[in-house]
Amino acid sequence: MFDPAPRYILDTNIWLDWFVFACEPDTPMALLKNTMIQQGATVLMTQAMWDEWVDVLGRAQFKVEPERQADILAHTRELVAWTPTPPTPFDRIRCSDKDDQVFIDMALALKADWLISKDKHLLCLHARAKKRGVMIATPEQWVRQFCHTIPTEMIGVACA
Repeated sequence: MFDPAPRYILDTNIWLDWFVFACEPDTPMALLKNTMIQQGATVLMTQAMWDEWVDVLGRAQFKVEPERQADILAHTRELVAWTPTPPTPFDRIRCSDKDDQVFIDMALALKADWLISKDKHLLCLHARAKKRGVMIATPEQWVRQFCHTIPTEMIGVACA
């Protein structure tokens, strides 16, 4: 059954999809986004995750103008639940990409239900994270898990 208020951590590439790249209705990302908003999901954010988001959003390759960056960051602030950075888990799961380590560390330390990512360095940690209660999935994998429990009216999405 779908938990009405699961705790999520979104990797930076998911935030990019949410705000920067085209979000067509009926796509897994659109369904995830709409469901999270309508169900009141908690999206956890720490300062380290925020710093990475700000850095990535400002990269020239994404061509996001400074004014739009400010709007995106303001909207992100409205969506997230700020949490102090907890101590690094003693028995951490090592990620081969040091830039992604913060996401798995925080998912475990903050007891997130889901870490949503498209990054292969995080996705390959799925089995070990699942043993500790954290599901790591792409938006497509998330939809496959929950498509039978999401009301039909939540499928239509207006993208930001």
